[in-house]
Parts: sequence; structure tokens; C-alpha cells
Amino acid sequence: MNVVELTALMATIPTTVTSLNLSFNGLNLMTTEQLTASGNGIPATVTSLDLSDNAFGEMTMAQLTALMVGIPASVTSLNLSWNRLNLMTTEQLTASGNGIP
Repeated sequence: MNVVELTALMATIPTTVTSLNLSFNGLNLMTTEQLTASGNGIPATVTSLDLSDNAFGEMTMAQLTALMVGIPASVTSLNLSWNRLNLMTTEQLTASGNGIP
């Protein structure tokens, strides 16, 4: 799926959605541009976001940061379990985590 298609798909998420489950979606296989589009496409009404089981530990720091920066500030619950974060260095985790609003 290209960035234009992904952006269009994310735009179809109703603004009434408050909980979004993107677990086990192969986000680790996306490009930085696709991850930016995904993160930016999350509606500001979302307060609970599940990103579990996407193998973030296999991503580059740039990829993970691109996704995290797009997470709306409205998100108060973020599930990152089962993402193999143990494969990342402290520096990578800190830089990526700093992207979360």
C-alpha cells in the first residue's frame, strides 16, 4: 500500500472512535513515510491506542520515531507490549519515546 492509499484509508476512521487497535498489523514492514502517514492519520479523538505485536524492535529509530510523533496528545493509554523492544538500545528507546506527545 502506498502512502496516498494509506493516508486515504486512515482518513476513513470516524472521528467518534476513541479506542483504536492497530495490533499485529506488520507496522515493522512499513517505510518511514508510511509510518508517518499512519501516525498522522490517527484521529485526535482516540484516547486508547493498541500498537502491540508489531515487532518495533526490528525497526530503525527513524521508523519508530516517525510513528510515535504522530500519536495524538489525546492518547492516555498506549499498549506497546510484544514489540521486541528488548532488541533496541537505550538510546533508540529514549529517542523514540521522546516522540510520544
